[in-house]
Amino acid sequence: MNTASTPPELLEEQRGAVLWLTINREERRNAISAGVMQGLSAAMTRANQDRAIRAIVITGAGDRAFC
Repeated sequence: MNTASTPPELLEEQRGAVLWLTINREERRNAISAGVMQGLSAAMTRANQDRAIRAIVITGAGDRAFC
């Protein structure tokens, strides 16, 4: 049984008025999965309700591919 936790497929970080969303599937060249889509949708819904967030940046982990 594998007890190691799986890293999240989408990382969120707020830097000032900017919400950074990082697709965290580097081994899959940051391909968009159902989990990533759910995370993106939920994060954008929250950002839309937060007047402090003025922009969203979507990026991918690593340097081989965006998605």
